[in-house]
Amino acid sequence: MSDQNLRDFILKYPYPAFVLDAKPAVGHLGPSLKPSLSNKHFRRLLRVKNKAHALTSWLELFGSVDDVKHFTLWVFGSGGTYEESQPTFTVNLVLSWARPEYSHVKLQLIKTAVPHEVWVITSLPLSPLPPSSTPESTAAPVARQSIQLPVPVNLRIPHPRSISATPDLKSSGNRPLVIDHQDHTFHPLHTADSGVSPEMIQEHKQLFKNFPWHETALGAPETWPVALHCYTSYMLDNPYPKALWWGQEYVFIYNAAYAAMCGKKHPGMFGQTGPVAWQEIWEMIGPLADSVLNKGNVIAKQDDLLFFDKLTAAMLPEETYHSWSYVPVISDDGKIAGFLNSSFETTGRVMAERRLQCLRHLGERSALASTTEAYCQAILDVFSATQVDAPFAALYYIREEAVKDHDEMVAGRSKKPLISALLQLAGTVGIPAKSSGNPLAHSKFRMEFGRATNSDTIPKSQREASISLSTLVSNICWRQQSNASDDSGSTVTSSRGDGSSDSDSVTRYTVDSLDAYDWRPWIAEASRQKQAILVPSLPLSATEGVGKNRGWNDTVRDAIVIPISAEGRELDQAVLILGVNTRAPYNREYASWIDVVRMTLSSALTAVLSREAETQRANQLAQLDAAKTAFFSNASHELRTPLTLITAPLQDAIRSVDNRKVKDHLQLAARNAARLSRLVDSLMDFSKIEGGKLLGRYSPVMLASFTSDLAALFRSTIEKSNIEYRVECDPADNRIAYVDPELWEKVVFNLIGNAFKYTLEGSIIVKVEFDSGCAMFSVRDTGVGIPSQDLDKGDPISKSASVFLIPIPCLVFDRFHRVEATSRSQEGTGIGLSLTRELVRLHGGTVEVQSRTAAESNDGSHGTTFTVLIPTGNEHIPLTHLEENSPTVVTPQRVYARGIIDEAAQWGKVNDINSSNETSNDSEGGMSTGSVDSGTLFFMQSDIILIVDDNADMRKYMKSLFVKYCTVLEASNGQEALDMMHSAHTKPHIVVADQMMPVLDGISLLAAMKACQDLRLIPVVMVTAASTDDQKLEGLLSGADDYIAKPFAAKHLVARTHLQLQIGKRRVELDAKFKRRTSELRALSELAPVGIFRADMDGTIVYANPKWHELTGHPSDRPLSDWTECVVDEHRNAVIEAWDRLFEDHLPVNIEFTFKSGRTVQAQIGMLDHLTTKGMGAMGTLTDISERRMLQEAQLAHAEEREAAARQSAAESELRRQEAEDRRRAQELLIDVTSHELRQPVSAILNCASLIRSNFTKLRKELEKSLSQKSEFRPDMALLNTMDEDLEALDAIYQCGLSQERIANDVLSLSRIQLEVLSILPVDFVLADEVRRVCSLFNNELSMKNITFMLTFGESIGRLGITHVRLDKARFAQIMTNLLSNAIKFTDISHHPKRVIHVNVDVACQAPADSTCLPPSHPEDERVSTNRQRIFLYLSVRDSGPGLKPEDLALLFQRFAQGSNSHEVFGGSGLGLFVSRKLCELMGGRIEVSSEYGRGATFRFFVQGESFIPPIPPAPAAPGQESKIEVKDPAPVPLRVLITEDNQINQTVLNRQLRRAGCLTTLASDGVEAIRAIKELYTANEEGVGQQFDVILMDCEMPVMNGYDATREIRKMESEGLLGHRNYIVALTGNAREAQVRSALDAGMDSVTMKPYKLEELLKTMRINTAHHQQQSTDIS
Repeated sequence: MSDQNLRDFILKYPYPAFVLDAKPAVGHLGPSLKPSLSNKHFRRLLRVKNKAHALTSWLELFGSVDDVKHFTLWVFGSGGTYEESQPTFTVNLVLSWARPEYSHVKLQLIKTAVPHEVWVITSLPLSPLPPSSTPESTAAPVARQSIQLPVPVNLRIPHPRSISATPDLKSSGNRPLVIDHQDHTFHPLHTADSGVSPEMIQEHKQLFKNFPWHETALGAPETWPVALHCYTSYMLDNPYPKALWWGQEYVFIYNAAYAAMCGKKHPGMFGQTGPVAWQEIWEMIGPLADSVLNKGNVIAKQDDLLFFDKLTAAMLPEETYHSWSYVPVISDDGKIAGFLNSSFETTGRVMAERRLQCLRHLGERSALASTTEAYCQAILDVFSATQVDAPFAALYYIREEAVKDHDEMVAGRSKKPLISALLQLAGTVGIPAKSSGNPLAHSKFRMEFGRATNSDTIPKSQREASISLSTLVSNICWRQQSNASDDSGSTVTSSRGDGSSDSDSVTRYTVDSLDAYDWRPWIAEASRQKQAILVPSLPLSATEGVGKNRGWNDTVRDAIVIPISAEGRELDQAVLILGVNTRAPYNREYASWIDVVRMTLSSALTAVLSREAETQRANQLAQLDAAKTAFFSNASHELRTPLTLITAPLQDAIRSVDNRKVKDHLQLAARNAARLSRLVDSLMDFSKIEGGKLLGRYSPVMLASFTSDLAALFRSTIEKSNIEYRVECDPADNRIAYVDPELWEKVVFNLIGNAFKYTLEGSIIVKVEFDSGCAMFSVRDTGVGIPSQDLDKGDPISKSASVFLIPIPCLVFDRFHRVEATSRSQEGTGIGLSLTRELVRLHGGTVEVQSRTAAESNDGSHGTTFTVLIPTGNEHIPLTHLEENSPTVVTPQRVYARGIIDEAAQWGKVNDINSSNETSNDSEGGMSTGSVDSGTLFFMQSDIILIVDDNADMRKYMKSLFVKYCTVLEASNGQEALDMMHSAHTKPHIVVADQMMPVLDGISLLAAMKACQDLRLIPVVMVTAASTDDQKLEGLLSGADDYIAKPFAAKHLVARTHLQLQIGKRRVELDAKFKRRTSELRALSELAPVGIFRADMDGTIVYANPKWHELTGHPSDRPLSDWTECVVDEHRNAVIEAWDRLFEDHLPVNIEFTFKSGRTVQAQIGMLDHLTTKGMGAMGTLTDISERRMLQEAQLAHAEEREAAARQSAAESELRRQEAEDRRRAQELLIDVTSHELRQPVSAILNCASLIRSNFTKLRKELEKSLSQKSEFRPDMALLNTMDEDLEALDAIYQCGLSQERIANDVLSLSRIQLEVLSILPVDFVLADEVRRVCSLFNNELSMKNITFMLTFGESIGRLGITHVRLDKARFAQIMTNLLSNAIKFTDISHHPKRVIHVNVDVACQAPADSTCLPPSHPEDERVSTNRQRIFLYLSVRDSGPGLKPEDLALLFQRFAQGSNSHEVFGGSGLGLFVSRKLCELMGGRIEVSSEYGRGATFRFFVQGESFIPPIPPAPAAPGQESKIEVKDPAPVPLRVLITEDNQINQTVLNRQLRRAGCLTTLASDGVEAIRAIKELYTANEEGVGQQFDVILMDCEMPVMNGYDATREIRKMESEGLLGHRNYIVALTGNAREAQVRSALDAGMDSVTMKPYKLEELLKTMRINTAHHQQQSTDIS
């Protein structure tokens, strides 16, 4: 590849791009992340102008270290994982130098490999890039034109747009190819980007500005409404497609993004009316536009299929999908003047989802295929359902026929081989069948392909690389030559256009008939390029009827040839020809999908061929197994003759020899000859079974008795091994089964022998049972069990199965299979159980196995059960094999059994060195050790050799070699040897062990010894039958001191054992000395008063004494690598720096620091280089200097404490002074506010009263004059105006009174809140009445200030059925009063034309779910059905005042806080909202305000209360029934009232008001006068009945006698009978505290009324309570 081409490509790429080296730099382990080449766009992000700075600052732009890690794995991931699974990588870069809107840049990176050279990293911006200030950034945007890049040869550059449009597809990055049908010239497609740049937006704005709008229905822009200007400005600056339809003519205006989406229709449609701009679809969208404009409907559609005026190359409407919406817009007059059209093209996503679904179905269907035929049918089925993107499909399967040499010499080159292949049609979709065959789908044809002789040297990624662009454009051409061929067709050769040719570019092909369409050039090129090829402009004669009733029902003109090749095959295995979607362009997305289809089908084909090969391999293995059995059978047959000649003389020699030693040797040879003979017999049985010659002779046998006799032969051998052995076969059971006695004997002995071999302890149970027409023979043991992986071949057949000839699918019954488990012996060939299964099958039965190991069970139990099932009848046995004899008990022949039992008896047989006399006397009679000179051996009789082997004969033989030199011990397996070494007082000096043993083999024994401190130095000589170099190496690497292979010479064994014994003794001696010196040094270190430690060359501490742990506080059970964590934070960096400097400079370090344990130490550390060989590490000490430091710190701390105490005392004094100052200021502020707010109304009251007095004085004079002159008084307008002034003055007095009341309430509430004595007194009242009453207090003020007042009740009040509530009525009214007065005050200064105050009341059963004060929603059927149920009362006051500024909202509810508008209105203490907030909190609620400055404010609050259901009044009496209710005179009776008030003004005013209300009043100025008046009224008449006052109004605070004492005196006189019945006393007081109210009630008063009071309320209370009081008095009397 040309470096210049690569450089040109990077420099001209329109977005950031750079190059990373794929090879490691010199002196580095891996490739570098520093770019070796970058373009100006990349350097612009770094804000550098040269490459050197870009190399150092590139990684600093990443947001985190994890991002750098992920980027590294993405680029240089091993094994191609990241390259295949993630073709792109999204990265977020942080540009600290850019403006905030450009400080975070998101890029999608695309990597492309140039093999063994570099990685090319290109990018696609996913967010706006920072604008450039350099002149070069003003160039025309590349988004508006095709990108013509000088793409280097053999470099695949995936286009950013193609990747981002189909993110779920794995794009190979190949450019889509177009092959011209006429000249067969191949060239790559070019696609243009459609992004919208700022320059395009400015260009479109200029078009908008220069457009002749005065010629349209909109007129000149100067006449446009404000709304039209706003919408057009918003639309033109929007980066997404937006359009505006305005007026009844639907004038069409759109932005730059919309113009890019419209394509060629722009700019012709700009500014046109809707029917003109979209005439091709107006019939569809016109009614929708009318619906939006005339009815105000909002219309939206998702993924709508639209055919715009956008045609494909075949002049057909292009398939496009859009998600769009029509949203009506409002003009200045409040009417709908048009609608805003937002449109987003979703064609790419819809097509990607559709194609992705096709890929998913392809993967799922093809993955299930097990043959090539099923694979082809799956492909055709999927594309049969993919009608749009595959109008037709034809699949050819390629079969290689022969390989031959090319018969031409081209350009002087040597001949190259050609591959001849037959292309067979597998099926078609969408191609109609014709009698003469369809031109597009001929049934078969032949081609010759050039062999890719160099394919093995090219990596897979390069074999699939995109083709050379220069070759495609200029050098590739085709020519067809007519050559001599057979009669069936013609031969065509393809070569390169320049006359040169090679094996990759030469292709010959032969078709059966040239009448069919010639696919051969396209198939050849696709096969050569290993990629899909586009075939344009198919002949109309060939495509007639193709693709009809599929997709768009168009005539298909283009096709795609897709080669399908399996992994590792140089020739394609199939070719798929697909028709191209007639309504979609063949662009990069289409080509990427086709490429993924090719890879998916290729991968699936690889799997199918692998499954076919696996099936073929299984058949071959079965044939090989049969051949193996035949071979062993033949070999066994040939071995019988020499075995006979060996066994017979041995038996004769044993009988004739008297020498015990010689006889033992002969018996050893005889036993092994018998074992070999049994193996030969078993192999012969296999041979007979395979050949069908082992038929058996079946006779009726009493199976229980026969099996019991066979099993009894094992009893002695099994019970000697301390294993419980039970035979549960009833000898008296005379039920029969048809068996071959000889074959049944082998079945029984094989299963029992197998159980004994794997059962080391526990029990073995043999049982025979009969059930359901079958006999069941089972052997159950408590052995080690069979692992599940050896039982995992399939599910065993159940006992209820009636078919006995089905083999048990279990691995343990496979031939030559051996279970890796603990056993008594490792001897065996793996054919015993397999032979047993075959013998059982000959009896028409089955064999089952159930097993569980200790590791696989929950309770630790283990064992195996083999069960044999055979039918009891003889229907399953051929008549020729039956021997109809009377059922008898068969006597076992014991021929086969004797060998099995003798072999089992040898398992575990060990000779005790202290229990056999033979052992002690064999020193002279041992077997010869060959030519070893005993003078060269230094054995001692005290030397102990442990021989470990599971074969008793081998142990005996090796023992005879060493017994004359030293003491010999024996063990039958590794575990027994290990137990002997652990329990023996004297350990062996050397171990000679076999490698293959049961329980614990030699390798495991060696590993256990090396892991044991007491046994690790004992030398081990490994003896094994393995003789390969790899096996010997494995034994030596496992730790064996020597390795001897069987068969061995006796002298070699003795000599090598002697050598290892002497070396082992010397090793033990040196180890003992080393341990002694080590213990001395350790004791010295542990007793040292300083901390001692040692570190290796890596800086890791490997040893530390206890004093070190004590000083550092480091736990002794934790690794020492993190010891620096024990150093305090302020010293840790210095300690780490000194530690690193020690290992870098190799100079001693002396440093003081403190540990977290509180110990301060003096550390002295030095390297060990000067003491010994370099590289030994460092050693140091820690000296505790904590006490010295503590003394210094204590002195310093004492001085600092004195200074701190002085500072603290001063700070406390200042704090107390500040608190006192704050309290003084708060008191002064309260006094000032109260004084100001009280004086202002008082001044107004005095002035108004003076005005009224003056007017009334003047009026009185005129009336007096008229009366004295007896003339008629005629009022004039002046008099009426004067009376109006008086009325206004009275209203002002009333309002000032209300203001003073509010101020008094707020001040009193504030005082009680500060003293924490404010209490809540809930009472029952009618909610609506109370709200209306409070609102009515402001009627005059609202009328005077011309403010409209609205009161609404929420619908929840009626739905919940709430009329009465229980809460603190006074506090609730106080909050309402504060909010209403506040709203009136600020609404009055508002300049808004509508001066409105709106009060809304609502009720809910729940508090707000969020932090607001809005009532929550509740179910429609919810009602308050119980009394005293908790409810929440919500109230809001909305005004049209000037509103609040944002800075006022946070301070509004604080004490003495007022809004910014307060300076414009009179009055205000700044306490109302603060007190309201506190009252809401005390009543279980809260208050809030929401306001937009200039648009009024809304205050909301809610409080908690209870529902109150008033009692139902009694029903009226029935007709004829006397009513118990006394009918009273409806006329009102005047109340007799005693007014007790010391304030003469209040007394006079109240007296006048009551007399005007019709009451009879008596006045008293103190308590004494009140009592006197009561006594005077209560004078007895002739009947002795006196009169009493109906109501006594008693002031509490009075001179002479206050109201409390007067009430007590009255109650006392009543109790003595001096005043008749109980008088009704009402307390009048201005003290509103709960304690004062309670004092009045305790004194005997009946009720308490607070000043100021309303006369109407007072009269109502007096009348109701008087009537009730009189009724009670009547009832009592």
